[in-house]
Amino acid sequence: MTRSRTRSAPAATFSMLAVLASFQLLGAPTASAVSFFVTELSGCTAAASQWDCLGVNPLPTQIFTIGIRVKGEPGEQVYGIGASVWGYDSSVVQFVGGEAVESLFHDVRASGIGAGLDNLAAGALSESTCCAAGPRVQMLNALAFSPHSENPLDPGLDGVLGGGDAQIRVRFRAISPGIIQFRIGTDYGNFATGDAIVYAGGQTGPGNNAFIGSNPEDGLYVVQPIPEPGTALLIGIGLAILGSIVHPARQSPISSSTLESVTSPSSV
Repeated sequence: MTRSRTRSAPAATFSMLAVLASFQLLGAPTASAVSFFVTELSGCTAAASQWDCLGVNPLPTQIFTIGIRVKGEPGEQVYGIGASVWGYDSSVVQFVGGEAVESLFHDVRASGIGAGLDNLAAGALSESTCCAAGPRVQMLNALAFSPHSENPLDPGLDGVLGGGDAQIRVRFRAISPGIIQFRIGTDYGNFATGDAIVYAGGQTGPGNNAFIGSNPEDGLYVVQPIPEPGTALLIGIGLAILGSIVHPARQSPISSSTLESVTSPSSV
């Protein structure tokens, strides 16, 4: 069921996330392990770089919907996610409305799900402007005092566990001819607004963003992100390689098959 109530973010909490993202007080940026995927475009299921069902540029007054889900690398834990829909021309498209889930990245439980990152931007979304970066619709201002990972059962706006429904939906109206484009994820305002990922290892950094663009011949299209290896995966690979070279006397000569078993993705 779609959540309809609006919650205001406490100023102190929002400022904390913004400061951590902007000045990186918790450490240097890490590899992007959180990605934002477009799952719907005007009611269609979107695939990587696939033209959507509109087929042509939206006509004036036509309303179209962008559905979004957030995914993380397995085992990668985060304290916070700040993200927006931004980079659009408000003289070409007009924000109509939107909704976001109240929480995501829930703990795994034997039955159902546990606590997750509490989204202070949940409910009815709104448009704002900051830092000479143009308009944006903040969809996530989610954080917790303990780190959390993505849970495949994370419900969408329909509330169904494991259903895969969009966690955020944003609606725009085409109001005049022009280039339509959207950036979906972090980096709005060059991190000054708190749009970043705060990782459990004490680092902040950007996520892997999605992009929606248009051209006169084919209309709207989606470019989905390509997730990068997360910190947990990189550490696991590093430890496996380190373990193979720190104590050479305890190991038998390394054959080609042994080397393949250490470095192949299937063994990590």
